[in-house]
Amino acid sequence: PRIKLDKIGKYYSSKTYWGFDLKKPKVLSTSKQKSKIDWKKERIDNYQPLYKRIFSLKVKGKILDVGCGLGLFLSEFKERGWKTVGTETSKEVAKFAKDTFAVDVKVGDLLKLNLLKNYFDVITFSGVFEHIYDPSKTLKKVRNLLKKDGILIIVTPNLDSLGHLFFNKRWV
Repeated sequence: PRIKLDKIGKYYSSKTYWGFDLKKPKVLSTSKQKSKIDWKKERIDNYQPLYKRIFSLKVKGKILDVGCGLGLFLSEFKERGWKTVGTETSKEVAKFAKDTFAVDVKVGDLLKLNLLKNYFDVITFSGVFEHIYDPSKTLKKVRNLLKKDGILIIVTPNLDSLGHLFFNKRWV
């Protein structure tokens, strides 16, 4: 059974995103002592293996990050001179990404967004694909958006992974 598409949004908070207070862009809201965030460290801690893989295949280009969240992942590409585009269903999270990292974020469902065909060198879904309502239609659209030699990267959680077994509750 699936939640109806028009009801699914109520299950995703708009005030915070993975513990980040969206109204205070540089403060982690879940810590008892609020502190400045070292975004570069956060970026490396969260995405280094993904960056290593992508940059081993493409040095420059155009990337689309579906469900880009805070925009942190895209910020590395922007700094390296890539054309970056993110999608996000939450207006508040998209605003945070634009304000904090100056990345281009389109608000809405990928299937409803008007993006250029055969344009992107890389399209990523990092911790997002398992939330996609219609995976088949989404993959068909992605195929149209990717260049012929483009790369699609999908990262999903795996409850049977060694990381989950080792870290248990602290896995995420």
